[in-house]
Amino acid sequence: MGRHRRFLDKHGLHLTLLSDPQKITIRQYAGTFLGITKRKSFLIDPAGNLRKIYASVKPKVHAREVLQDLEDLTEQK
Repeated sequence: MGRHRRFLDKHGLHLTLLSDPQKITIRQYAGTFLGITKRKSFLIDPAGNLRKIYASVKPKVHAREVLQDLEDLTEQK
C-alpha cells in the first residue's frame, strides 16, 4: 500500500491525491519557486471550473478555510 493510500485511509478521506514525480502538473500550475515545490491548493467545482487558488497554504487552518469557501459557494447557488 502506497503512502497516499495510507494517508487517505488514516484520515478517512475519499478523494484523489495527485502524485507528480516528473513535476509536469506543478509547472503548469506555477507550483514552484526557485525550483522548490510550493504548497498550494486549488478549489475546483464539479463542472471542472477553477473557483479559487490558495497560493499560501497554512496546514493548521487550511481545512477550515476550504470548508468555509465551499459553504460560501454552495450558498451562492
